Amino acid sequence: IARPYAEALFKAVGAADALAVAEQVAELAKVAGDSKAAANWVTQDLFGYLNKEGLELSQSPISADQLGGLIALIANNTISGKIAKDVFEIVWTEGGSPLKVFTEQQAQSLGTALQERGHSVTVRYAMRYGQPSVASELYAFKAEGVTRVLVVPMYPQYAASTTATVVDDAARWLTQTRNQPEMRFVRNFHDHAGYLGALEKSVRKHWQTNGSLGDNDRLLISFHGLPKRSLDLGDPYFCQCQKTARLLVEHLQVDPGQVQVTFQSRFGKARWLEPYTEPT
Repeated sequence: IARPYAEALFKAVGAADALAVAEQVAELAKVAGDSKAAANWVTQDLFGYLNKEGLELSQSPISADQLGGLIALIANNTISGKIAKDVFEIVWTEGGSPLKVFTEQQAQSLGTALQERGHSVTVRYAMRYGQPSVASELYAFKAEGVTRVLVVPMYPQYAASTTATVVDDAARWLTQTRNQPEMRFVRNFHDHAGYLGALEKSVRKHWQTNGSLGDNDRLLISFHGLPKRSLDLGDPYFCQCQKTARLLVEHLQVDPGQVQVTFQSRFGKARWLEPYTEPT
């Protein structure tokens, strides 16, 4: 890390811990892309909590990926520093997940927005792998006398390994329920105007802070990867990702030649959707 940040770390944590902390900051900086912010969060926030509870750095309940992700969200103006500190405290004190925190906020905001528009709707969120489960929230709806349920899997592009598993989970609950509610599903929203508008807003906000796309710059649109076998079996995921990217480029009014679509998070030896993000 840069010398000024190293010196600040040395003063903040002492010689004994400086190397370990510098390694932590370097790891955070890889995720967050900001060495200064990473150093500040470690010395001021993380070590503040560690010292308060008499814990070592290795005992931190917050991983480098979690903290680095928060710093990155601040850097790209997705969330404010205040919200990030609130999330930090929740993760620290409750062992919670930033995903869960943001999902709760999203569900609450959606419920409020619908009520303000005159809709008498109850909004609940569920986790496909975790708590609250899909079944537990459907039971809660039933206990409240709900007779119509709209299930919105939070995957813009449809895939059998994501969207379809939510449908399967809800269907299993229905097979165990005698007096079933009416149930509908949103299949995908990869080309919905609201989704595309949100993506455009996020990109433009980043450009406002970091500068617009120059002649020698490139816009990398990276989607989560899936095994190529999913495409061969008929999944529309790859095609829907390409359509999302094409429509976003049209909204942004940038030269398609400056845009590259890739797929990330591959693992194992099998061939995945290409091109891959990292080598690109």
